[in-house]
Amino acid sequence: MSAEERASTVSPGPAGPLAQLKEMRRAHVEKYYHMAGHAHEYGKPLAWSCGPNISELLDSMGIITFRPASYCALAAAKGSALRYCDVAASSGYSPDLCSYGRVALGMMISGEAPLGSMPVPDIVVNDATLCDCDNKGWEPFALHYKVPLYYLEGPMRFSEELPPHFLRWKVDDLKECAKFLELHTGRKFDLERFKEKMHIAARTRQLITQLQEYRKLIPSPVDHQELYDAVFYQANVPAAQEAIEYLTRFLKIVRDNVKNGVGATPKERYRVFFDGIAIWHDLKLYKYLRDRGVAIVWDTYTNLEFLSHCFHGVPDDPEKPFEALALKYLYAINNLSIRLNMQAVKRAVEEWHCHGAIIYNNKSCKPYSTGNLIKARMLREHGIPTLVLDIDHTDPSGYSPGETRQRIDAFLEILDARRKV
Repeated sequence: MSAEERASTVSPGPAGPLAQLKEMRRAHVEKYYHMAGHAHEYGKPLAWSCGPNISELLDSMGIITFRPASYCALAAAKGSALRYCDVAASSGYSPDLCSYGRVALGMMISGEAPLGSMPVPDIVVNDATLCDCDNKGWEPFALHYKVPLYYLEGPMRFSEELPPHFLRWKVDDLKECAKFLELHTGRKFDLERFKEKMHIAARTRQLITQLQEYRKLIPSPVDHQELYDAVFYQANVPAAQEAIEYLTRFLKIVRDNVKNGVGATPKERYRVFFDGIAIWHDLKLYKYLRDRGVAIVWDTYTNLEFLSHCFHGVPDDPEKPFEALALKYLYAINNLSIRLNMQAVKRAVEEWHCHGAIIYNNKSCKPYSTGNLIKARMLREHGIPTLVLDIDHTDPSGYSPGETRQRIDAFLEILDARRKV
């Protein structure tokens, strides 16, 4: 029996373990937002941090991290993102801004949020390494709450080898941030504690790396929706034991699927590379894909900043915690030139045995969409059918679920036609 024939006969894995995994994640998410919302009651300072956050450093100093982007994703999943975008627009903020930023602004201005309200920060830490838009985008929050703001930065990489001075730049910047945190929170930086946190984060990346490697198998034993949801751990609590607990259990489910010859996608028929942030306001789209035998076996979202240097074979050393934290961002996909980005995508499509690619131009995330049309052309030139969609990750205005599904259906017909040739 061929691999493709075997893929069409497998059935979903047992519902019990996966349902338990989801319950574990739900409990961890609730704990995360509870701690952020009650940080001051626990006598701890609260730091707001943007997408490429430095929670490992913050955690090591006893500072609770809150990532508004995750809260915005939650708002979109609950169907309230558009309301917050409208609040931001009525306050004069441009609809061209990132929808994460607009939703967060709307929640801040309205005093409302999916789980009550936005927790009030003591400091704001901004990192524009992966997103130049964040350079100014975080000033309104610091000004609104009248709290100190620290700007982290870093260089974009155009060469395959990382220039040594790039690493020194990022390391020095992180060390300056540690001094800033000491000054404005009264918390002392502890190098040994930082190492401990980076060891946990390294284990988190190891587990994620193993999950990504298992996606190469035909059929893929990894549930792509659950892996998308697991970004919560990578983005918010990579240095927490909860991340290890969750990912270890997830990996066991995947290994059981392999042992039993079970694919996570029922009757896997199409193996697809998906380029873009999760479409939070239409998470049902991923079930739609799964129901049609589409397995997302590689995506940039779950590899954006958390696995990138592992993908390139660059080890990190938790005993050198500042260097390890710097590498996480200097090798991130959004921090690569278009040429290097395309090289990484081409390799992933080949090694993960993709039949096609779905790329979406994110209307408000400019860094994520830069070069997407060039990327699509490159894939097509290499014989990979590619569908390009125009979608925003958080703002549902102008989005048509029906039209998107029709275009996907037409794309799958193309993949079918190629299989018959």
